[in-house]
Amino acid sequence: MKRLAAEFVVIVAGILIALAVDEWRQDREELRIASEHLSDIALELRGNLCTVERIRVRSLQPKMANLQTVLQFLNDPEAPVADPAALLQAMARSTAAATPWLVDDDLVRAIASLRA
Repeated sequence: MKRLAAEFVVIVAGILIALAVDEWRQDREELRIASEHLSDIALELRGNLCTVERIRVRSLQPKMANLQTVLQFLNDPEAPVADPAALLQAMARSTAAATPWLVDDDLVRAIASLRA
């Protein structure tokens, strides 16, 4: 009977150890996957920051200049307009000055990895 109890304890201990090792291995795999996902997110954020910077550099200044022209006209609509076509163009571009462009994600990732 004692031998049967000892074998039972050894078997239970073996099973518990196997379960603990399996849980440890599973936790390590989940951490590896989470780390990969976080790395991918960081890379995508770097690419998005590059895109935001492009928009800021390419579109913000012209848009602000066009808005300033429109605001000057709106503040004093009775003032003579030297070039009505330029005023209309400034009005149009003050609301739609940003144009879309295609981005090669691989190129953005390569640039982002160089900056990191």
